[in-house]
Amino acid sequence: MSTTPEPFRYVDADQFCLSARLLPGLDAGALSISVEGDGEPQSVHVPVANMPQILSGLAAASGVQPDTRPEAYGDGKGRAYCLRCAHHVGASVPLTANDVDAHELCPSCGRHVVDVAQETEPARPVPDTERRERYAKAFFALTGLSERRTWESLSPLLRKVHYERADVALAVADAEQQEMADGAAQFTAAIRRENARLRAELEKARDLLQRAESYLSALHGSVARHDNMGAGLGCAGCELRDKITAHLTAARSGGQAESAHPDKVVFIAEYFEHDRWTYLGTSDDRPSPERLRARTHGLPARLVRATTTYGVEPGGPAEDGAQQK
Repeated sequence: MSTTPEPFRYVDADQFCLSARLLPGLDAGALSISVEGDGEPQSVHVPVANMPQILSGLAAASGVQPDTRPEAYGDGKGRAYCLRCAHHVGASVPLTANDVDAHELCPSCGRHVVDVAQETEPARPVPDTERRERYAKAFFALTGLSERRTWESLSPLLRKVHYERADVALAVADAEQQEMADGAAQFTAAIRRENARLRAELEKARDLLQRAESYLSALHGSVARHDNMGAGLGCAGCELRDKITAHLTAARSGGQAESAHPDKVVFIAEYFEHDRWTYLGTSDDRPSPERLRARTHGLPARLVRATTTYGVEPGGPAEDGAQQK
């Protein structure tokens, strides 16, 4: 059950009264605005839907801009999140003070969104007249007169001296602040350009890796051919392809490739005879050069290290079932 808002009244120095009250019976509701003075009260009925336009026009006519800074952000489903939690949950609809209830609680942190907005509110800009006054009083405080006289007791001529000093100081301070702002903007622009360059380089490297993966898959895709190479003989091309595939999968998902088991490293001994390298044996431990020479009886020999990785392919039915358990 909705309640009618309290009427509004404003009385000026001449006892003229401006009042406003809601008339809910007129269509979707209207606001009756009346002015009472010497004669009969004069009223105008403004549809509630037109109030934002009226308020904006009054603010523009007075030279005061309405505060449109967001107090919170909505998720499009009727929930309002505070300024600190909104970006974590993806809420992006700005809500001003007129859109948020004073007792609205953030669904994420449980705090009042208005309190968080006040804590994170930037410092209020100080009008130049107020800054000038503060600077002038600061210069006056540095003189010996400040121990015997107050600022209000100074003559206009003496105040003018301090105002002129304040103007010079304000000009220097504003120039320094502008220089710092320009420097920060240039630094930000340089960072963005560097990030764009690095992203372009990353895309080039990713394209090269994808082409290398396709080439190695075509060149080392025959299981039968590998079976004929001898039991336990690792293929460097397949290992490189599998590593590239794993890293590309991790890059697409934004993380590291998941390993199902620790990498397995074996050492393959080969000897050179009849113009080709021939498989001699496989060992989990690295054999010494003396042992290798003894087994090949003086023939040229080499040691090949084969590394096997066990990556998890995303989206597999076994993986989904294990996660559910």
